[in-house]
Order: sequence, then structure tokens, then C-alpha cells
Amino acid sequence: MGGGKKPTLSAAEKRQLKMLQREALKKIREKGEEKKVRLDYIPKDIEKQILNDVKKSKFVTPQMIALKYDIKVSAALRFLKELVDKKVLETVIWSSRVKVFKAAA
Repeated sequence: MGGGKKPTLSAAEKRQLKMLQREALKKIREKGEEKKVRLDYIPKDIEKQILNDVKKSKFVTPQMIALKYDIKVSAALRFLKELVDKKVLETVIWSSRVKVFKAAA
């Protein structure tokens, strides 16, 4: 008897927003627009550009490099770890979510 309680306005609004997003995603997929494929390795010419940018900037994160050079974040992180091993970079912050590096002094 009675059934479940009615959803609150905010819950109903969230549900409706998710449905609209799903529909928009379906339309995009139907049009043939696919996700952009990012490289999972860093070509040698891009390595040199990244190295120059890293030396010029105050700090750098793997996400910054991945967006700028259209590579995967994991590949960018791997490259930055190599630079830390070579003493080109220093680690400023290393947590599960954020990795921040700066040029070695």
C-alpha cells in the first residue's frame, strides 16, 4: 500500500539532466563522431618541445602536458618521472590525485 515516496525536486531534476546527457551522447555517437584517440607514447620531436616548456614554466602537471600535446596522461606522467630520475625536474606534490613538478634548480 502506498508505494515509494516521491522524489524531491532536486532528485527529479538530476535524473532528467542525466537522461538529457545520455540522449545527447547517443546522438553524437550516431553521427559518427568518435572520441579522439590520444597517443600512448611520446615521439622524440615532442619530447624536446616538452623539455623546453618544462624548463620555462614555474610548474607542470601530467594533465597540462597531455592536453597541450594530445597524448595520454599516463604517457605524460611516465615521461615526467623519467625527467625526475634524470634530475631535470623535482617533485613538488605527489598525491593520489595530483602530481606537480617544477624545474630543478
